[in-house]
Amino acid sequence: MIRINQLKLQIPHTEEALEKKIQKTLHLKKGDSFTYRIHRQSLDARRKPELFYVYTVDVTVSNENAVLKHCKGNIQKVEEKHYQIPSHGTDTLNAPRLTCPFFQYWMLHVCSLPVIPAVPVMSVVFPLSTS
Repeated sequence: MIRINQLKLQIPHTEEALEKKIQKTLHLKKGDSFTYRIHRQSLDARRKPELFYVYTVDVTVSNENAVLKHCKGNIQKVEEKHYQIPSHGTDTLNAPRLTCPFFQYWMLHVCSLPVIPAVPVMSVVFPLSTS
């Protein structure tokens, strides 16, 4: 699968315009077949009356290696990753979980400091020498 980043199209546009932009970016001929899936779509509104959609598109082509040789820029080969949710643990927790980061810091660092008893401070006055 080939991923194309930063495909910029002005709003409004059609699916045909997106397909033409993909064909132009990958240097595909009109007869070459491909399928695509929009991975990300974001709005570029930096120049205010002109609004653009910026796409990241995953494209499947029959001859990916030949297409990648001719293309440069924001084009890369990617492998599709399937996320697998890990299974639940079997151990039971004996202590409550600490979820607040400040509380975790306080419990680990402040509570482990040695306790210094409060001792009143005595003021000492030294006589001034008059010589």
